[in-house]
Amino acid sequence: MEGIKASRSGMFWEWLRVIDEMEEQPKVICLENVVGLVASNGGAHYRALHEALTTRGYRVGPMMLDAVNWLPQSRRRIFVVAIRAEFDISEFTDSAPNWTHSPGVVKAASGLKNLVWWSLPFPAAPVQGLSDIIEWNAPCFDSDRTKSLLELIPDHHRRLLNQHAAVMKRVVFPGYRRTRSGKQVLELRFDNLSGCLRTAEGGSSKQFLILADHQQFSARLLTPREAARLMGAPDSYQLSQSDNDSYSAMGDAVAVPVVQHLARHLLVPLTNAKISENGSPRRTANFCLQS
Repeated sequence: MEGIKASRSGMFWEWLRVIDEMEEQPKVICLENVVGLVASNGGAHYRALHEALTTRGYRVGPMMLDAVNWLPQSRRRIFVVAIRAEFDISEFTDSAPNWTHSPGVVKAASGLKNLVWWSLPFPAAPVQGLSDIIEWNAPCFDSDRTKSLLELIPDHHRRLLNQHAAVMKRVVFPGYRRTRSGKQVLELRFDNLSGCLRTAEGGSSKQFLILADHQQFSARLLTPREAARLMGAPDSYQLSQSDNDSYSAMGDAVAVPVVQHLARHLLVPLTNAKISENGSPRRTANFCLQS
């Protein structure tokens, strides 16, 4: 939360240093970060990043891509794609913001030099909800812990919980513990989507599941395998023997189908872009990624 120049958020500058030391600067670069990059401090952090890239000869465009368009997880992330200014990108851009440009992106980026509104096709609608990827046979909490957890659900969420469970034979409700007015509560979602996965640090980072099977309630944590599925990793993907390590790996990762879509429709095509009529050819490497 301290911004792009803080000790824990300053990897960008070291990444730039490495690029500066390369004999051939990358033709295309891509960065991924949390929404705070454009939202915090009035967008100043993104503008600093943008200026650092444009002064190095890049044209730069930010996008906000939410994994919910591919997976049953609400996970908004900022992707910044840049290309050397001498290349022709006319077929890859729009003249105005599109579905990838949230109000926060537009506000932070508008008016900047060498700004690009990248064009990206909207993905096909996801076919799975959270209930489709759940391991229904995974061990649950004992009755006492389940009861204690259910007692944390606020009254208005409890009513919704009972309403949904009454009309659906098998349904799952994810939730995080929060402190509201000095009291700990378990706030649930009712849209068949997971909340954003996080690293395994602190109690509030743990995502609980309330499972209703024919109006019988049970409770447990999200399993590491479920977390991997929510990031688009196949079941063959090898997880750590430590649950916390697996949670952290998934919470720190980028969602696979999101990056696949971005690579297929923009990053790879950009690596094949030609020098524009007014551009001056120079030696470049193809691609560099920072997350």
